[in-house]
Amino acid sequence: MNSFQITRSVAGQQGVVLITALVFLVVLSMLGITMMSTNTLEERMAANMQDYNRAFQSAESAIVLAENQVVYGGRRAIDTADNMNVSSYGNLTYSVQKVAERDSGSGCPVSTCTGGQVMAIYSIRGAGKTNSNASVTINVGKRVMEGIGGN
Repeated sequence: MNSFQITRSVAGQQGVVLITALVFLVVLSMLGITMMSTNTLEERMAANMQDYNRAFQSAESAIVLAENQVVYGGRRAIDTADNMNVSSYGNLTYSVQKVAERDSGSGCPVSTCTGGQVMAIYSIRGAGKTNSNASVTINVGKRVMEGIGGN
């Protein structure tokens, strides 16, 4: 009687545990592959963001260099800025162009006003680039009082 019950019990299962284990293994494999591809994508996104940040910092440095040229460069830097002054240092480039001159007191164009100090308005563009060709361009306006300190 015991041998009959054991034989019948084994014959009734027919490999259900094996099929369940294989399905579970396939599901876990798909989950692992998906997680690996997501991790790779996130790593690329982080690297691109780092490149963008480097390019942005280079463009910011270019803006600071250009502003220093305009503000502290004296009258020579202001006169040469009339025709768009472009300078390049490694991975950063900046350009300075005088847009307008105004009387600092009244704000009217210099050609129609007399007296007072002159305020020059500049357009400054700074560009930064990384070795992986990520690039950023920043445009700013700058107002500078001319004639201060003997310039």
